[in-house]
Amino acid sequence: MTDRVLAVMAYVFGVSVAPEDTIETVAEWDSLRHMELIIALEQEFDVLFETDELAEILSVTLVVEALARHGVTD
Repeated sequence: MTDRVLAVMAYVFGVSVAPEDTIETVAEWDSLRHMELIIALEQEFDVLFETDELAEILSVTLVVEALARHGVTD
């Protein structure tokens, strides 16, 4: 799943993203791109994030954890 997450993030941000990256280490990760990321992840993984989750998904690791909570395994 992490590879798919990284691919989505690279597409949204237009730069390569590493597994250890966070909102603080990716200069292109601003508030607008954060919402674009959320939409792209929801489409790619067929999930719907809760509003309170949106502010918590601030790193690759946290994206993967949020997807796992929604039952995504691959």
